[in-house]
Amino acid sequence: MAGASVGSNGNLPTNQQPDQSSVAPHPFPLIIIEQGSNARFAWVDIAIRASELTVTPELAARLLERYPSLALHACKSRAGASTFGERLTGALLPHALEHLTIELLVQAHPGCLFAGNTRWLEREERTMRVRIAAPQGISALNVIETFSEALLQLNEMLALSKGQTG
Repeated sequence: MAGASVGSNGNLPTNQQPDQSSVAPHPFPLIIIEQGSNARFAWVDIAIRASELTVTPELAARLLERYPSLALHACKSRAGASTFGERLTGALLPHALEHLTIELLVQAHPGCLFAGNTRWLEREERTMRVRIAAPQGISALNVIETFSEALLQLNEMLALSKGQTG
């Protein structure tokens, strides 16, 4: 995000929006355009380059085949609390990234609890922020590296779902 500074609360100032003109065309459906952290959260801002914004039934099946416990994640939204398995098909792709990142973090740090949220930055630009609170003792850098690993896996599954190989 050229020229945009992130406030100490992790939010963009209201007068600044992501600058998509600096984002070069990219072969992957989801790309990280900005990342950061503060004392409580690590986050990534995601540009959605996929034609679909949401998790298809085929992608949901791939995710659950590889990570069955994703279905058991708690998931809270305006519609109320449920499990991510109930919301996976049709979930926004960055929301799937949030839960996949948490899954990888839980596998790497058994016994630690992680929480996150996903919100729009700019709907027309198809950008979203995914934040994860890291428990004490887990570095923000570790969370950001895990975002990158989860993004790589999700992009690979998206390519497979589209019948692409790479």
